[in-house]
Amino acid sequence: MKVVHLSTAASWRGGEQQCLYLMQGLAARGVDTLLLAPPGAPLLARAKEAGLAAAAFRRRGRLDPRAAWRLRGVLRASGADLVHAHDAHGVPVAALGGRLAGVRRVCTRRVDFPLRAAWIYGRGLDRVVCISHAVRRVCAQGGVPEDKLAVVHSGVDPDRLRGEYRTRALRESLGIPRKNHVLVNIASLTDHKGQTYLLEAMLTVVRDRPATDLLVAGTGELADALRRQARELALDERVHFLGFREDVGALLTLADLFVISSHLEGLCTSVLDAMAMERAVVVTDAGGLPEIVRDEVDGRVVPAKDPEALAAAILELLADRRARERMGRAGRERVREAFTVDRMVEGTLAQYRELCGG
Repeated sequence: MKVVHLSTAASWRGGEQQCLYLMQGLAARGVDTLLLAPPGAPLLARAKEAGLAAAAFRRRGRLDPRAAWRLRGVLRASGADLVHAHDAHGVPVAALGGRLAGVRRVCTRRVDFPLRAAWIYGRGLDRVVCISHAVRRVCAQGGVPEDKLAVVHSGVDPDRLRGEYRTRALRESLGIPRKNHVLVNIASLTDHKGQTYLLEAMLTVVRDRPATDLLVAGTGELADALRRQARELALDERVHFLGFREDVGALLTLADLFVISSHLEGLCTSVLDAMAMERAVVVTDAGGLPEIVRDEVDGRVVPAKDPEALAAAILELLADRRARERMGRAGRERVREAFTVDRMVEGTLAQYRELCGG
């Protein structure tokens, strides 16, 4: 089997990590893979570093007929059986280019936003692989035929981030006293990730437990607005905006709790990473999050856009170290049983085989 993967992302986020995991897993199973990604994209560089076939691919606008024609040429020249688009912006090009080349067309849908141009998914693709049942429901409501929808949960390597970290030095570098509790949020700074509600919750948290710090790791268009909100709430000394970080393992080791405050969420592999590191989590009931986290077992699940409920759950677990440790252990086992990279790769490969006749 030969598969061409199309990514249009110029940044590095969870979806790009999943694409790399998938290509590595497929290659290990004997599937020929080729990545097409924008020039300078982190995914392009990391794929090449991993020894995977990868090439720069330019695209202009959402539907670029010339890009689709170039993709047709790549698909025919490589003898591909299938083209897989890994983000919404690549779907029109993959749908048209794949149809012109006469190959099967697949995309992964990672967000639970309402579909735009749903007809492209329904008519232009053979399969839409949804990363959660919540995403599948949104696609079905948008008009994608049920027989074209499949659910394959994202996966992580449970041992990737485990190791020895100098957390004392990290704490000192961030100016966090040794006695303080640490909350960690790792997510893009965008509206659907809901950090504005997390900051409102922090106002309640620090009133009850002043020795609590929040680390926010990520970048996005709301960075300045969120910093301004933190200043207006007089949380400057308790909330630390870290930007993009490579030391995720160290941040999670430092964390007493991992918190995600999204009001829209496909699944969230940052939560899976935190659970794999045996950290109790507090999440909202947005999208696929309840498919990962079992309330009162792996952490707490609270209503989205509800700062009071978010603060109450955080305070509840900060006051109960044994509960945090129990939930952390349960969360790691949850990831090992149901949300590994191997399960994601096997689930995706099963879809390929079904489409390509085995």
